[in-house]
Amino acid sequence: MDTVGTFLLKTAPLMFHMILEDLSLVCWMKILTVKILRSDAMAKNKSEKIAAGKKRHGFTEVNKPRRGGSKKFEVLAVEGDNVKYIAFGDPNMEIRKDNPAARKSFRARHKCDTATSKLTARYWSCKKW
Repeated sequence: MDTVGTFLLKTAPLMFHMILEDLSLVCWMKILTVKILRSDAMAKNKSEKIAAGKKRHGFTEVNKPRRGGSKKFEVLAVEGDNVKYIAFGDPNMEIRKDNPAARKSFRARHKCDTATSKLTARYWSCKKW
């Protein structure tokens, strides 16, 4: 065996141990970084929260419902300092808001007169009706 091969055989366990120690140090550094990032996430101001919500969910505007998501519609709702992603509406049902009786029944059933918080699906569903 050549000298390089012999050197690798003798030093490989030591190098492997050093690599493992470095990895554990890196893991601890990542954990600390995650904790720091989470604490920073809690201290975001309104504009940073909106930017993060837009980036995460792919929105270009806030408080503007669009089709898609896990339901029939989705919206990035902002009210005060709160930012919330809301999906609403049954994707398998037809919207019959041109039918006066169905519209009246829907609005009564969902108590649309009292839906005031933009952070609820009820508000956005009632607004569509």
